[in-house]
Amino acid sequence: MYSPIIGANEEYSGHEPVITPQHIMERTTKLHTAYDELRTDLLEEVAGIDTRIIKPAQEAKDCIQPMKKVIKKRGDKKVRHESNHKQHTEADDFSLTLKSIKRGLIMGGKKQRDRRRTMHRWRRLRWN
Repeated sequence: MYSPIIGANEEYSGHEPVITPQHIMERTTKLHTAYDELRTDLLEEVAGIDTRIIKPAQEAKDCIQPMKKVIKKRGDKKVRHESNHKQHTEADDFSLTLKSIKRGLIMGGKKQRDRRRTMHRWRRLRWN
């Protein structure tokens, strides 16, 4: 059914070495030298790519990094300033509206008791 395993019996003596023909050795040597030349050319190209492309890009990235930090800090300061300015503006608007109610400028023809109710509402909002 199955053929016997090679080397399992005592008759097998192993691989018989043969001398490689001269023309095959010459072709192999030429191929080896061609690969060595190709390797050196490619290594020079890779080094050239590193100096021409990668290093300038890295330097540009390093130069941009501090600018990014400045822009981020400036944006944060702008947001803080706008939020503080908005709070002050709302507080100023509230106090101006309260003053104008006290003077009766926003009354708009309302009766005296409506004016008192409005004043009371504004005071309650102001202290809460």
